[in-house]
Amino acid sequence: MKNKKNYYFGKYYKFISSEGFEFSLIDADTQNGRVVQIITKEKSYKIKNPNEVNILNDEIISLDINQKNLKMSGMIYISNKHPLKKDVMGILRYININTKHNVYSMYHSLDGKVNVNDKLISFNGGYGYIEGDEGSTFPDKYIWLNSIGENFGVTISIARIEILKRFHIMGAFLIIKDNAHEYVFSTLNGLKIENIGKYLISVRKGRYKFKLFLGDYSSLPLLSPVNGHLVNTIGENLSIKVGYELYKGKEKIFSKYNVEASIERVDL
Repeated sequence: MKNKKNYYFGKYYKFISSEGFEFSLIDADTQNGRVVQIITKEKSYKIKNPNEVNILNDEIISLDINQKNLKMSGMIYISNKHPLKKDVMGILRYININTKHNVYSMYHSLDGKVNVNDKLISFNGGYGYIEGDEGSTFPDKYIWLNSIGENFGVTISIARIEILKRFHIMGAFLIIKDNAHEYVFSTLNGLKIENIGKYLISVRKGRYKFKLFLGDYSSLPLLSPVNGHLVNTIGENLSIKVGYELYKGKEKIFSKYNVEASIERVDL
């Protein structure tokens, strides 16, 4: 961990099997040491012994978790990563803000097997996603959503960002990547927030417009950082049903409907 006061660094790994079993793993280096959390569609867990989870170069995940209500053992292998060509943070990477975002792979291939509470899950032919955050404190208001498939990834975030500990702005980014295209839009390059509603979120950049359609959902608790300590509680859902459309002018150039996504939403 970087030797900084009130600093945290965390990575978020999503794993989806070809049969639809899904879980996410959050591995954080905090002021209180290493903290590992796991969330499934049904429940979230703080891992009592973080050493039961080992990660090698974001390519090999080894699990040997044995605690009440959660037993996970096995290996998952990550390959064929699709990182971004462009840093979504831009110049904000070099400015003092409360949280900086990292994207390590918008989508990639999975292999391996994991025994989850006495049920063997094959991840052969599955797919995943890796992102991360670093800084001191999560925004007090934000929405984050990620949706992936075998050959695409979509992530959108809108947040109230604290800059230089003096003032706040509403910032946003949108990333859409598949085997043929990569769109990275942010407040810094002209992305505008048009609508933030319960069931519809829309943003625009020039001739591009993105619409996100949200279904109803409930959330499971996860710990989030305040001054580098994981002491706050937010909610996440791994399987909200969504649809989205990207237009260039009047032409629809990317769309998915009735797909699953992960969402966190705090006061937005």
